[in-house]
Amino acid sequence: MRILVTTPTGHIGSRIVDRLLTSGHQLTVLARDPQKLSDAVRSGVTVVQGSLEDPEPLERALAGADAAFFLIPPPAPDTPHWRSWQEATGTTLAAAAARANVARVVFLSSIAAQHDDVGAISGLGAVERILDAALPNVVSIRAGYFMANYFGSLPTIASPGAVFGVFNGTSKMEIVATRDIGDIAAQWLVNGAWTGHHKVGAHGPEALTQDEVVAILGEVLERPVGYVRIPPAALREALLQAGLPPLFASGYEEMMGGLSPHLESGDYLAEPHNANPSGGVTFREFAQQALRPAFEAQAFASA
Repeated sequence: MRILVTTPTGHIGSRIVDRLLTSGHQLTVLARDPQKLSDAVRSGVTVVQGSLEDPEPLERALAGADAAFFLIPPPAPDTPHWRSWQEATGTTLAAAAARANVARVVFLSSIAAQHDDVGAISGLGAVERILDAALPNVVSIRAGYFMANYFGSLPTIASPGAVFGVFNGTSKMEIVATRDIGDIAAQWLVNGAWTGHHKVGAHGPEALTQDEVVAILGEVLERPVGYVRIPPAALREALLQAGLPPLFASGYEEMMGGLSPHLESGDYLAEPHNANPSGGVTFREFAQQALRPAFEAQAFASA
């Protein structure tokens, strides 16, 4: 089977490539910057340089593919509108895959993508519909909240000792390691038996409240960690002060602010709960293996 993996240098794409390199399948990767690929990957795959928005390299990468993994990364900072860019990119992907007669597409989406008031998350839902309309066999993986997002909270955990967020502290949310998302995507890519349109979860082994998250962080980091709820507008201002471009600051305000009431009402999941069949990474394991070393390195660098 010939499989295309887009965004192969990201956390999820690189995990898929690692899982499939020794699987006996022929891999093609579409990479904006092939130099970011390891020597082992470059020697074991066909590399096409280009981006998702550019039809010519995309069509070269899709030529002869039996299955493809699509992940739409954030747009360039000067993009006028995040969601419109997502839909335009999704249209390009769908048209190119249809012309190439790709048998199966696996697309990374998000929890709450079925709602139309969650900013760029709703944009992923729109891309789901675009792909389903154009292609006969599509799996949209609706991933939970990335554990890796908590890397961004390490500076405020150091001082003043808190995680700041727009969600309340008591609503549970699926939290997942990107490694597990990659594993679930890889399983669908190599399975040549499924047909039709599917919405599946990549939710991680447990759902946690923000209060539970900071309790685990406090135990793993061996320091008091609190949770402070802030309004979405305050999140936007904090991101701007941290140096994020206005597109991203406003985009995250819209996404997180839109997701929050759906968490509280419990209607953010429309797909069956699913974790990595092999068990998956718990948040405590992620905190021990990834967040604690990063926190200690940050503390050392600032000492």
